[in-house]
Amino acid sequence: MKKLLFILGLSLVFVMGVTTTYAQVKNPDTFVLADIGSVETLDPAKVYDNAGAAKLYTIYQNLIFFKDPYTDQYSPILATQVPSVENGGISADGKTYTFTIRKGVKFHEGGDLTPEDVVYSFKRAMISDPAGGPMWMMLEALTGSDTTRNDDKFVPDIFEKIDKAVEAKGDKVILHLPKAYPPLLGILCYSAAAVLDKEWAIANGCWDGNIANAAKYNKPAEGKEPLRAIANGTGPYTLRLWETSKQFVFERFDGYWGPKAKIKTAIVKYVPEHATRMLMLKAGDADRIHVGKTFLHEVEGMKGVKITKLPQLAVTGALFCQKIDPTGNPSIGSGKLDGDGIPPDFFSDINVRKAFMHAYDADTFLKEVLNGLGSL
Repeated sequence: MKKLLFILGLSLVFVMGVTTTYAQVKNPDTFVLADIGSVETLDPAKVYDNAGAAKLYTIYQNLIFFKDPYTDQYSPILATQVPSVENGGISADGKTYTFTIRKGVKFHEGGDLTPEDVVYSFKRAMISDPAGGPMWMMLEALTGSDTTRNDDKFVPDIFEKIDKAVEAKGDKVILHLPKAYPPLLGILCYSAAAVLDKEWAIANGCWDGNIANAAKYNKPAEGKEPLRAIANGTGPYTLRLWETSKQFVFERFDGYWGPKAKIKTAIVKYVPEHATRMLMLKAGDADRIHVGKTFLHEVEGMKGVKITKLPQLAVTGALFCQKIDPTGNPSIGSGKLDGDGIPPDFFSDINVRKAFMHAYDADTFLKEVLNGLGSL
């Protein structure tokens, strides 16, 4: 089935976070967020959505991360500095990146962070390369191939390329690229580049560390990823409980290497219904809720409520299906262009697609759908 994407809006929009500011708080040492995103896995190599990544960023950490509020500037996290050509961390030809790994960092389960953990984490994620996952980004940068397999056949020498792409030398981790790849630093900020405890990961069924055995750890069965429901990072919070499609409970990690979290317990509840989230906010059962732009008027002016507008790059699109399945499909009517329907190949005509594009009212979309909170 061939489809084309008609982009309705590429815009800087705002996601609403609504937080209570009442003096009386039910549980002052616990923060409750009622959110809309559900999570299917906690494996960094598989997570490919904002809801999942947000949970991983609470538990795991990367070598570097975006320097708030920028997406083109970075701060060191598990690395002691962000590499650049100027400081010698990036080679003149752009094909070698060197990171010095921070000392004195503990994993939640008690292990000490080492450069070997970083090397293993990157290799393990690329070797795993789950179906529908985000690993194409790291694979493309570090091996020159955006996948480990084509039609379920392994890309020639792909595991050997992965093995050569990352190495540890002393307190440093060195990345070897087949060619200069400017987006690499941004990619290393993504949750797929989270750093794991090597010994813990192997003990829980992940790649055994032997490149000769890599193939059997590739493309784990959907929902059967070894790290689907467990986590062990270096972040400020540990995972205490995950009830699928219900809630996450995070506990402050007192062994954290950086500034300690101010709140002991953080709970993220999956509440897809806006009305239920509003009731939780009013009752004090949630300290913060997600509010869609179309419901903004319901919270504006509410006593004791603070509205936070979070900028977000977003693409909203509609798909043109060029070969519509007519079987039991009332949407195409008669199935003919006779005033009572459209033929299954209606959108295969480029002029029809252009007509829809020209009929699209961008200003109305911005005003009524985005509630004026965006720019095209």
